[in-house]
Amino acid sequence: MQERYLAQHSTVARRHDVLLAGLNLRASVLEAGAGEPLLLLHGGGASAIILEPLLSRLQSHFHLYAPDRPGCGLTDGCNYHDVPLREHARDFVKAVLDSFSIAKVTLLGSSVGGYFSLVFALAYPERVNKLILLGAPTGIDKRVPLFFIPLGIPHLNRLLYRPSVGLMRMVLRLLVTDKRKLPANIDQVAYAAATLPGAKESWLSLLEELIRLGRLNPRHYIRDELTQLDVPTLFIWGDADYFAKPSSGEQCCAMMPQARIEILRRVGHLVWIDQLERCTELIAAFLS
Repeated sequence: MQERYLAQHSTVARRHDVLLAGLNLRASVLEAGAGEPLLLLHGGGASAIILEPLLSRLQSHFHLYAPDRPGCGLTDGCNYHDVPLREHARDFVKAVLDSFSIAKVTLLGSSVGGYFSLVFALAYPERVNKLILLGAPTGIDKRVPLFFIPLGIPHLNRLLYRPSVGLMRMVLRLLVTDKRKLPANIDQVAYAAATLPGAKESWLSLLEELIRLGRLNPRHYIRDELTQLDVPTLFIWGDADYFAKPSSGEQCCAMMPQARIEILRRVGHLVWIDQLERCTELIAAFLS
């Protein structure tokens, strides 16, 4: 379904199955375009296909790599109770880069992909040219949106979470302000990914690790460390982001040596879906 969806949107991308050294994990990575390397890391329980609108717009300017994160899409499943999340996220990004012999890269992360980007950049700043964070990244706010709190409660979450096209559509609509801009069939693609073997266990175990007593697990709160992150950083934040207000991003920018924020009006968490043209312009200008 992934290849068919890309073809429908005229995105020319090659898919690689990559065995990641040291992680005992097979990752699916979309590669497109040519030029300076740009690694795109998707959020939540989604897969790299959610970033397709950006792939099609940026592939003429950059060499794009978009992996399915562990437990998502066509990458191997992952029980997040079995791995230390921060180290796993850091090592996953490093292993993907090493697999393609990429010494230094710009990272673009959305939501949980923002957390993966940040912990890698904190650990290996010498390997990061620039950092782009689309929407509120996981790890910089202690609050968890109400919808996701029950999904972080063991046993209860397995009763509540039953993937369907309707559920995927409802979640996607929470994350944008203009539902008409959601790409055609994206709910069906999300459903197909959510019902792959191991996907449910991966997603729920990740939420169980991230959420404690209705708040972000303190182990993954990294805001205070951002003062150390001396990498040019651009936050692109919607004023109607479901996960956190733009003031959160503004506070992060005030702490960071080289960070700034662009706040988009009438835009939700998936900023590139609500305002694709503006988001693409901001990314291209920041990287030029």
